[in-house]
Amino acid sequence: LWTLLNKRGNSDTKERIALIQRFIAIFGKDRIVNVFADREFIGEQWFTWLIEQDINFCIRVKKTSLSPII
Repeated sequence: LWTLLNKRGNSDTKERIALIQRFIAIFGKDRIVNVFADREFIGEQWFTWLIEQDINFCIRVKKTSLSPII
């Protein structure tokens, strides 16, 4: 399920969602217990999509970062 991005830098929300949707199509959503990610995998749209899909997630952020709960 690795996706090679033909660009430098991090994936965007659209690419992350597509990857999770591929996983779900193959294995089913019930196989996802949690999504763990580093601070490059942030964004309000990304977090909102995970919440709407009822997918638990834990994202590591900088100690100085504050974010309201969506």
